Formats: sequence, C-alpha cells, structure tokens
Amino acid sequence: MKTENGLKILVYAFLAALLTSCGGNSNEGSPAILTASTVRIGGSPTIAETALNPEEKIHLVFPVQLNDRQGLDQYIAEMHDPTSHNYHRTLKPDEIRERFGPTHAQINKLTSFLRLNGFSNVIVSENGMIVESNAESSLIESTFKTVIKKYSMPEGRLAHANSTPVTIPAEISGIISSVYGLDTVNLVRPMPLYISRI
Repeated sequence: MKTENGLKILVYAFLAALLTSCGGNSNEGSPAILTASTVRIGGSPTIAETALNPEEKIHLVFPVQLNDRQGLDQYIAEMHDPTSHNYHRTLKPDEIRERFGPTHAQINKLTSFLRLNGFSNVIVSENGMIVESNAESSLIESTFKTVIKKYSMPEGRLAHANSTPVTIPAEISGIISSVYGLDTVNLVRPMPLYISRI
C-alpha cells in the first residue's frame, strides 16, 4: 500500500509538471497571456452562447511551476530502472516538495494573492504543486482580464469557457503558467482500456 501511494504521489507530481509546461510566459514580474478556449463541437461552433451569471461560482485549479522539472523526470526514470539505487523507491509528499516543487515563499505569494483578491476556499495540495480555489465568474474575469461565456451543448448540458485570452497577473506569472477550470466545454475523456483475453 505504501508503494502504491508513493507511486500515486509521483504521478501527481509528474502531471503537475506536464500542466505547467503549457501556457504563457513564465517570467516572474510580467503578465502572461494564455489563448482563449476554442469552443467547437465536431468542427462547428456550439449553439446558444449567452452571458454567464456574474455571481456563478467557478472552481479553478492552478498548477504551480516546478523548480526542478529535469530532476523530477530523472527520478521517475530511475524508479523504473532496475540498475538504479532508486528502483521502486518512492518519496513522501514532503520529500517531493522539498526536492522538486515550488518554495514555501512561492506558495504563500500565490495563496495570499488569491485571498487578497477575493478568492475563497484556497487549498494547497499535500506536495504544494496544485492550488485550488473558488470565485465568482465576475471576479475571475476582472482578475484574469477575460470574458467567460455560457454554452448550451448539443447533448443538453450547460458549460462555460473563456471566449477571450487569459492574462495571468504579473504578481503570479512566474509561479503559475496555466489556469484550469475556465473551460468545461472541452471535457477530458478517459481512453478506453482493452485487456487481451489471449
């Protein structure tokens, strides 16, 4: 069980690394521009685009930049290398955070920024690589200089997405490079797993 939990933590850290590799400028002190969502179904624009209720709550996820992405990649490779002394050796969440993750100062700067700007339920993951929070759509629009629209999807569900680019404020542009939760139109779907009976 301990090994399984450790592997989950390493996978979680690696996913954070992949997420933070996407997006805008990572230079701290200058705003980063992220592109707008492409809201299309089967090559055709979705129907019934309307304004989103400014008081509607949206849950956001912020992948935090890793300080040693190369080191994490190398450690994961060594975990699967039978000749390595790190073979099947998992790390605890605090070890991952200390060796590869963001600093406590970076996390505090991000969470303070969110709270001071009115974001609620600010939660930091155990390894410090993911920060989550909630906010009203109007607050998100003003903070990230974007416009969020509501869409009626062909299958009957309601979704939302940013219709203009997102600007990450200069105060946190060196800490995060992406904002997830703005787009519920384009859902991530699991790939089917086929098990051979042979």
